[in-house]
Amino acid sequence: MAAGSAGLPFIPFVVGLGAIFVSGGNMMYMIVGDALVLLAGIAFLKVLK
Repeated sequence: MAAGSAGLPFIPFVVGLGAIFVSGGNMMYMIVGDALVLLAGIAFLKVLK
């Protein structure tokens, strides 16, 4: 169960990184990408506890 739930935060992390790379300097996409990466990090820390 722990291994399955540990993979879940990986999805918004990848989507967030993709949004940052696709943004091409567009500030809105960069903010959304940063937010997704941050949320994925928080979710991952909660899974580890």
